[in-house]
Amino acid sequence: MHAQTPGAGMTSGNALCLAYEPLGWEGTVVAISLSETDANLLRQTLEARLVELRREISHTDSPRFREMLYQVDGMLQRVIQQLPVGAAER
Repeated sequence: MHAQTPGAGMTSGNALCLAYEPLGWEGTVVAISLSETDANLLRQTLEARLVELRREISHTDSPRFREMLYQVDGMLQRVIQQLPVGAAER
């Protein structure tokens, strides 16, 4: 899996362009364009999911399932790192 380096989201006018190679899609990059408002909403949603995921990881007994959840955690962190910090949070 390869994601752009943190902060590599490119802005085009008022839109954020985010490129990401999802797990299992080696060689395929998915790019989306988001307004700043939408990017902020996506960041907030992913950060909330990350909190829930970490809670689930701490309560998981299966080592294999826990490892898969850690991989998802890492993917979410990489996507979040590419999103700009909202104007209100700067």
